[in-house]
Amino acid sequence: MELKVWVDGIQRVVCGVSEQTTCQEVVIALARAIGQTGRYVLVQLPLECPLESLAKCGQYANDVQFVLRRTGPSMAERPSSEGVPQAPERTFIRASLPIKPRPASTDAPRSREPLEEYTQRIYELSVRTEALQEEIQWEMAERAKRGKETPVPSPTELEDMAAKMKRDLEAKVKQGNQLESNLASVEKALEEAERNLQAQTQELEELNKELRQCNLQQFIQQTGATVTVLQARSEEDAQPE
Repeated sequence: MELKVWVDGIQRVVCGVSEQTTCQEVVIALARAIGQTGRYVLVQLPLECPLESLAKCGQYANDVQFVLRRTGPSMAERPSSEGVPQAPERTFIRASLPIKPRPASTDAPRSREPLEEYTQRIYELSVRTEALQEEIQWEMAERAKRGKETPVPSPTELEDMAAKMKRDLEAKVKQGNQLESNLASVEKALEEAERNLQAQTQELEELNKELRQCNLQQFIQQTGATVTVLQARSEEDAQPE
């Protein structure tokens, strides 16, 4: 299988990677391909297997990217071949894994196994310590850089900033007072409209009352005249001929 690793902004492809291939073997292959020896960090520990980590990611394995970062010179003071021309960015460069030596006979005494395990743990701890130190140094350098880039305002600039903030505050206070005045005017107009509405309602009730009284008087007058006419007719009919 192939494993893609980003090295100094260039994506490189390591061929012949299997589930048993360790990060240390991948780093050696990439270091030989770019012609620069030294100590490198490939996100994981030297004896961890990248394909096992990808298998644990499941459906998100395609989104995983490995980044190779050089942390310093190699333990052996070998001349670095920095003059080797680098390939252009956004290109794939293939590197083959080094020939993996065959494991020695497994008939060694078991007493050496604990010693090798402790040695491996010490090595892993040292790698992690170096990586943490590199991260701390990088973070401190970034903070120092940000601190230098941030200019310190002069007293005149501070006075101008304070004066501008004061003007903005006064403008906001004036705007708030204007809004309060407008609100008071609206409330006053609303109260006046409510009083006018109450007066109109009362006047309408009085008109309705007068109208009912007029209708009642008209009804009484009409009813009384009818009773008088009927009564006169009944008297005329009662007289003998």
